[in-house]
Amino acid sequence: MNFNETELSWLDGYGESKAAPTGLMVGLTLIPGAGAKGAVCLDGTLPGYHLHRGYGSGANSWLIQLEGGGWCNTIRNCVYRKTTRRGSSRFMEKQLLFTGILSNKAEENPDFFNWNRVKLRYCDGASFTGDSENKAAQLQFRGQRIWLSAMEDLMSKGMRYAKQALLSGCSAGGLASILHCDEFRGLFSRNTKVKCLSDAGMFLDAADVSGGRTLRNFMVVCWLAGIDLILFTEILSFDFMIFSSVSFGTMLLMYSYGNYSDYHRACKKIYHAFVLIILILHRASSLRT
Repeated sequence: MNFNETELSWLDGYGESKAAPTGLMVGLTLIPGAGAKGAVCLDGTLPGYHLHRGYGSGANSWLIQLEGGGWCNTIRNCVYRKTTRRGSSRFMEKQLLFTGILSNKAEENPDFFNWNRVKLRYCDGASFTGDSENKAAQLQFRGQRIWLSAMEDLMSKGMRYAKQALLSGCSAGGLASILHCDEFRGLFSRNTKVKCLSDAGMFLDAADVSGGRTLRNFMVVCWLAGIDLILFTEILSFDFMIFSSVSFGTMLLMYSYGNYSDYHRACKKIYHAFVLIILILHRASSLRT
């Protein structure tokens, strides 16, 4: 199954709040030095993030959330994606509502409300990985460079002094939080407490309701974005193998039912079993740290 424009639109909103913007609105910051490093969105525009500064007991604590939004797995899909906020900063919201784990309200977000909280926007189409281009289609697959450029910029803005740091992500961003967990740990000293959280980012290689295996399209994403050239070969075996290769502890959050899992699940029993497996993996991960 290939993602057509309707399907891309459906995945576009996955994991995002549709509530009216009545809370904290945080401005978009484009990464100024990213262009010179080739760290650009699919259309060549600068990547960006939203940062709300921490204070008090959270002044030296950092939460990074990697935005989700599916993958583009054909040239046609990726070209279309350039006309959306998932492929170009031209179409990104200039102000973004911070809710949930990004909220500044203690009653809503008691653990992280006063941390430095960052939403890194997703515009490469391949879970913040890959380093290639398609000149004919004028596509830049620079997810890895975006990740590195964003981390470098945030480190210069005080993240280097973090006493504790959490890398999180939802859906495609959740997969990215697994892939980049060890790199994130490597940014900090041994004295910094670092964890990673993958929210709905661990996918099953199982037949969906139509009998297809949509997740195997990620192998095409790997080919388009040049991921196989820069990451471990385990990426082609999907998250179970990827997770086993991550040396640093990762926390996993997965729902039995959700937009993506409901659409692609093989059957209810698989996802109930999946949740149990995640708990086992989480326990094993905790023991390693």
